[in-house]
Amino acid sequence: MSKAHDIDIMTKTLWMEARGEPDIGIQAVACVIYNRFKSKKWYSKILGVSSLANVCLKEWQFSCWNKGDQCDTKLPKADKESRSWKICEAFAIMAANGWLPDIVDGADHYYATSMKNPPSWAKKMKFKCQIGHHRFYKDETI
Repeated sequence: MSKAHDIDIMTKTLWMEARGEPDIGIQAVACVIYNRFKSKKWYSKILGVSSLANVCLKEWQFSCWNKGDQCDTKLPKADKESRSWKICEAFAIMAANGWLPDIVDGADHYYATSMKNPPSWAKKMKFKCQIGHHRFYKDETI
């Protein structure tokens, strides 16, 4: 996998997961991806190696990549010249180069506050912070 591929997939993931958030909210989601990458436990073994792209593409980890998710239809229409896309890309570039400051205190999970009920996994993890419309958690058992 190349750095360019990592940046492309991470940019798309950030755009689909956090494009409506303020810049700090996009950065927070980027930190979760980067924290998972650093742990080397959150990548698709089917795809073979730990990379930012494989962390993003691991099954059932980021809903935007789940088959049938509404983002399937939104991504092809993304304006790659928009401010939102450029911010997502900037944070992906920072992560790919190891320059991304961790503003979520090691969090490796998050969920959107728009969910009717918090996911069951949240009860087992340590709450770290809320930024924008996302709540961030760390799995301290791994």
